[in-house]
Order: sequence, then C-alpha cells, then structure tokens
Amino acid sequence: MSQPAPGSAPPELARTLTLRDLVLLNVVAVLSIRWLATSAAAGPSSLVLWVCAALFFFVPQGLAVADLASRFPDEGGIYAWTKRAFGEGHGFLCGWCYWINNVLYYPSLLLSGAVIATYAFGAGGSSLGDRWTYVLPVTLGAMWLAVWLNVVGLKIGKWLQNIGAIGSYVPGIIIVVLGVVAVATRSPANAFTRATLTPDLSKIPELNLWASIAFAFAGLELSATLGGEIRDPRRMLPKSIFLAAPLIALIYIAGTGATLWLVPQKDVNLVSGLLQGITAGAQGLGPIIAWVVPLAAAANALGNLGCVGAWLTGCARVAFVVGLDRYVPPAFGRIHPK
Repeated sequence: MSQPAPGSAPPELARTLTLRDLVLLNVVAVLSIRWLATSAAAGPSSLVLWVCAALFFFVPQGLAVADLASRFPDEGGIYAWTKRAFGEGHGFLCGWCYWINNVLYYPSLLLSGAVIATYAFGAGGSSLGDRWTYVLPVTLGAMWLAVWLNVVGLKIGKWLQNIGAIGSYVPGIIIVVLGVVAVATRSPANAFTRATLTPDLSKIPELNLWASIAFAFAGLELSATLGGEIRDPRRMLPKSIFLAAPLIALIYIAGTGATLWLVPQKDVNLVSGLLQGITAGAQGLGPIIAWVVPLAAAANALGNLGCVGAWLTGCARVAFVVGLDRYVPPAFGRIHPK
C-alpha cells in the first residue's frame, strides 16, 4: 500500500489492547525472575538497593511515562515523544537505538529460557543446557513462534505476552509464599543485620549491582509504543502502569528476601538460584516438592518467551512509525491489507 508522507495522518490501526492486556504487558516486559538470583548472590544489602532503585528510578520512570502517555498517546511512544520534544534527528536516533539494542536482548532471553526449561523435565544441572543440538533448535523455534504470532496480528499475538506475564509471575509468587512459610518455621540461611543490610557503595561490585537492579526495573515505556492500538489510551496507559508497578516491585523485593532466607548467599547459583530457593523452601512440605520445581521452571521459560514476544511487538512499532516518517526504508512502515 502507498505510504503517507511525513507529517500526514498515520494510518488507523485496530485498537485491540484492553487494560488487562496492558497490565500483563507491563509485567512481562519489566519482571525478569533471573534478577532474584543475581541480587540474592550479592547478599542482604541487595534488599536496600532494590528499595532505593524503586524509589529513585522506578517511581520517577512510571510517573514520567504515565504523564507522557496520557498527553501524547501516539503510536511509537518514546520515538514520538523524543521527536516532539527535540526534533526529527533526535527522534530518529532514539527510535533506532531503542529498536536495534533490543535485537541483542532476545538471544539472552531465549538462551536463558532454554536452560531453565531443562529443569522442567528433570534434566536441570545436566550437560543438556550446554549442547548446541538442544539449545539451537529450542531457541530458534521459540523465536520463530514469537515472530509468527505477532505477524498474524496483535489480536492473536497479545496472548503470548499475556500468558508469558503469568508465567513470569508464578515462580515469583511461589518463592514469596515459600519464603513467608520459612520465616514462620525456620531460621534464616543468611544473617539479616544492620551491617549485612547496609550497601557498601565504595566498592565497584556494589555500584554495578545497583546499576543492574535499576536496569531490572526498566521497560514501563514499552506499552506506550502501541498507543495507536489501545482502547482509550489516555486513560488506560497510566492506569496500567499504576496497577503493574506495585506487582513488579513486590516480586523483586519480596522474592529476593525469600531467596536469601532459604539459600546461603555463597551457594546461590546465578542461573538456577530461584529454583534452589524453591527446592529449599519446599523441603519438608511433603509431595509439593515433586511438582513445584518443574512447574516453576516451565513457567519461567514461558515467561521468557512472552518477554521476547513483548519486546518484539513494541520495538516493531517503533520501527514501523520511523518507517512511516521515511527515516528508514518504506518497507518498515507497510501495513498488511487485512
């Protein structure tokens, strides 16, 4: 189809996303369970860093995105806002970097999901996760599944993100519940004292951890890139952020605390730390241990796939709007006739 000239009205898109879809999109885009192991391996001081990152990064980010999304609910989100505020050159640079940087994010998510999935069928910790004959087909298959569902259309593709959000949240809920049970029934695996809770920001590793924890809260702007495909975006986008943000912060902070209560800091594995915590928490609870770890692993892998779908969807919208403005080849701005 012919493309509109720069500055003309963009094409009308089907508004398929509801408040539920947006809340789940925010959850799957931001919440990554792997950060629980990373922060727990650093010790109890990471709990304070989570709170600081939430107060000084996550909250301001959410307020800024909510304000911009309510005033300018344009397709392309962050690209459209930057272009409006700083001009076309800065808008293009922002949109291009946002799109191309996330291309490098998908492989890490898919590789992590493939390794975690081995725990779902009893092969966790084996050499299977290191074999390219397993990892390559699984990651490529997952990637093409996410791409295909989004090529079919957002009305279908959104369900990958929705299910992925639930998959991301289930392991978090499991570790938090087991942590609450452990607090009531056993002594902590690590000492929670003023000294251990105080971050030492004079050390480079502690500063790097704070940067990583702040990065874990990034992504609330993603849902705004679909502004032209949301029902009543001026109202729904801010509301979805205010609903999703506390859910995300709860799992990050409470999940890290639960992992530290259940697993000694020195023993936390950066890949399987969450499953270590779930295994430790389920011990002594009877038959629950036989299914709770495979369930958490399968849900975690599904969450990673949903996260890939979400970032594919959002970043494609940025490239699409940049294509409409003819700053990249017109193919980026084409819309299927259906």
